[in-house]
Amino acid sequence: MNLKKITTLCIAFLIFFSSDLCAQTCSSLIPVVVTQVIDGDTIVVQMPDGKSERVRYLLIDTPEIHHPRRKKEELGELAFRRNRELLVSGEAYLEFDIEKRDRYNRLLAYIWSKNKQGFLLINAELIRNGLALPLVIAPNEKYIHTIQKACSEAKKTQVGLWKKASRRLFTPEEIWTFLPFIRGHFILVAATIKDISTTQSRTLFKDGTFSLIIYRNNMDRFRHFSLREGNQILIMGKIYSSYKGSEIILSDPSQIILIKP
Repeated sequence: MNLKKITTLCIAFLIFFSSDLCAQTCSSLIPVVVTQVIDGDTIVVQMPDGKSERVRYLLIDTPEIHHPRRKKEELGELAFRRNRELLVSGEAYLEFDIEKRDRYNRLLAYIWSKNKQGFLLINAELIRNGLALPLVIAPNEKYIHTIQKACSEAKKTQVGLWKKASRRLFTPEEIWTFLPFIRGHFILVAATIKDISTTQSRTLFKDGTFSLIIYRNNMDRFRHFSLREGNQILIMGKIYSSYKGSEIILSDPSQIILIKP
């Protein structure tokens, strides 16, 4: 078979595969009009019936810009602007997963933009741009592999929050000293797990005043990691101040850079 025939067959296969995937996706899309962009992962839309709804993006978490207790967080404004750019680049569509609403009565959805190039999953694009971290709100996991792939790309190319964190390596003692200046920022932490405690909702891995937190409903995602007392760890995340010190929430395994026994 000559090269021309092989190329023709490959193109035909890609067209067929893309059309099939589009058919599966398009059948569940709901056209909406975006009336307001709240931040990087929250918008207000007008539904086909004319009703206004607040929508929270599934599987991602962008930095805050309107949190009632925290100041505007690093990259929050950039995530907001990028989200707005992606939304105005084409027609907007919602796609639901298993659970349609959260406890705040917001719609939970995947946000698609359609332009001349085709469909773009905005949730994944914000991850790929390094402007969000994966966040699973179970049982909604339809596009988790797409999100994880986008996260791997961002981590490999060191864009956005990954680039910011790569330049900031702290020990727990240094975090305590500089906490007023770095909270809400993305950093790397080199720590040793000295104590592990579990509450009804989460597990805390502690090194002095610093705590690494994994919530109970997310523990299954870390089942392949063995976090024990004495482990030396290098992790990436957004640093928060807590009642007794500082903390980073692990929402995705990609945040674990290194574990040593």
